[in-house]
Amino acid sequence: MEFDRLYRQYDYLKKLKSVLYYQGAVTHEVLGNLTEILKDRITNQKGKNKILNVFIEMVQNVSHYSLEKEGDYGVGLIIVKEKNHILKLSTANLLSEETASTLEKN
Repeated sequence: MEFDRLYRQYDYLKKLKSVLYYQGAVTHEVLGNLTEILKDRITNQKGKNKILNVFIEMVQNVSHYSLEKEGDYGVGLIIVKEKNHILKLSTANLLSEETASTLEKN
């Protein structure tokens, strides 16, 4: 039964063309490892630094601002998808109502 659920998740991520998928606490070590994985996947050398800088900023935001914590680190979801040689970076994490309200106003 567990295998079926795991396979469905694998199949779903495969269809999304996921290059990287991480869910959990975002520690300094995790950030470093995910950055190295992404660095190896970026073929466009011209835009590599810009992509990595945006990725690091997004992941640090999860670590610093997630309402859900594991020790000192925020918990969230990080997904990198690739389609037609274009990378799409996505992160998600829980926010307090106050933080969400402030972001919606801006």
